[in-house]
Amino acid sequence: MPRLRIRHTTRYAYRAPVGLARHRLMLRPRDSHDLRLHEATLSVSPAPANTRWAHDVFGNSVGLLDWPAEQRTDHLEIVSTLELTHYPAGPALPRATLDPSAEIFPFSYGAEEAPDLAHLAERHLADPERRVDAWARRFLAQGGQTRTLAMLEAMTRAIREEFAYEAREAEGTHPPIVTLATGRGTCRDFALLMMEAVRALGLAARFVTGYL
Repeated sequence: MPRLRIRHTTRYAYRAPVGLARHRLMLRPRDSHDLRLHEATLSVSPAPANTRWAHDVFGNSVGLLDWPAEQRTDHLEIVSTLELTHYPAGPALPRATLDPSAEIFPFSYGAEEAPDLAHLAERHLADPERRVDAWARRFLAQGGQTRTLAMLEAMTRAIREEFAYEAREAEGTHPPIVTLATGRGTCRDFALLMMEAVRALGLAARFVTGYL
């Protein structure tokens, strides 16, 4: 049961003083049966005039920072420090926590879950040439059973090995078809690609905050 201290620093340096618009932060992981968050601190320079915390529709903790409209700065530094404990659920985590009914793909969601998961399983972005579908189906076993967790792990490895990470300060996320075409993107682009890929296979997916 390791206790971890995570310090994440983001720093921007500007050539000339700039004004700061509202910043939306998703830095705080969610407590669960295998994760306990003991402490979370946030340090920002220059200090915002107002810091507000809210929950999005998925229950993620979202921080909203605002500065005076007249304020100018040549830098912005955001430091998030977390103290947490991770409790493994078994010797083969995360395999030990996978529902037995979902170990082999394809599988069906339970009747009591299906209404809540329906929207999360829908494709959210256009894929007219079905490029995301084709990419997702690369990870299905040929001539045998597809183990669900192995398929998902293969997707994450492919994203790490086949795509180039690039920082992007502009707001928004590139559609998965753009990420596939360019072979590069930010972490949020890769997350969206995987979400749409599993949806193409009929699985439900959503974005949550967290480091583990």
